Amino acid sequence: MTKDAEAAPGYSWRVKQGASLVGTLFEVGSDFPWILCRFEPGPGWEAVRPWFEAWEDLARRGFPEGEVPPQPPLKELGIILEPLEIGEPFRPGIIWLASDPPKFRSPRPVFEP
Repeated sequence: MTKDAEAAPGYSWRVKQGASLVGTLFEVGSDFPWILCRFEPGPGWEAVRPWFEAWEDLARRGFPEGEVPPQPPLKELGIILEPLEIGEPFRPGIIWLASDPPKFRSPRPVFEP
């Protein structure tokens, strides 16, 4: 993880899917390896909300064996976090926007080809 991708208290990120603004995350704390946040939905939230809520429901029920997970997987939604303060955009390894509190972890830098 690069220094810029590390979360410091009070950081915030635009949550994007392509050009769509899904919302904004505001860091409120951490619970290693999670960055705990407050989430303010943006105009693109309703388009991805069903996936985040379905995955959150599945996690809350302990990922029952044999249950088919929602498709596509969250990592395939193309969610990017753009730091508002400093740093380069990155792809979170895991992001839960419908959880309480919303959270993410394992930032991965976004590399342009």
